[in-house]
Amino acid sequence: VAISAGDVHTVALLQDGSLLATGYDVKKQCCVDKLMSAAGEKRIVAISAGYLHTLALLEDGTVIACGDTSRGACDVLDWTDIVAIYTGTMYSAGLKSDGTVVITGEGKDGKSVSAWNTSEWTDIVNMSAGDYYLIALKSDGTVLSAGLGSGNLEETHKELTRWKDIIQIAAG
Repeated sequence: VAISAGDVHTVALLQDGSLLATGYDVKKQCCVDKLMSAAGEKRIVAISAGYLHTLALLEDGTVIACGDTSRGACDVLDWTDIVAIYTGTMYSAGLKSDGTVVITGEGKDGKSVSAWNTSEWTDIVNMSAGDYYLIALKSDGTVLSAGLGSGNLEETHKELTRWKDIIQIAAG
């Protein structure tokens, strides 16, 4: 019922709430048996594959993770009231039911993504994670962005602030 592709692995969510994974398992990001075991009786309702980590959203709004734990992207065990999950290269983000955002891990510069100031975001209805940046769609159709990258990403951040009446977003 859902598929998510990371940089080197792919994860699938089956209708019965179980998971399949394939790909390069260098950091145990394909260890879906661990995720299903950690879920216990709770149903897995969404998945997201990052570079070397995988997130699973449980029916009660909590999140579990497997894979590379060295950069904080798997530090999601205290997340609650989550309705959607997103993974970048070395970070993870969650959308809460009240339209706010939680985020953990590192950006391109090796610094914590907490510096991205997403804690100030409100009225978020959808997000999309790029390798080292995150974009968010607000309920009023405007778009926010955070993170670092190469090339003209700063220009992209400025351009996104001018977008209006947006209904869907995607980051690369």
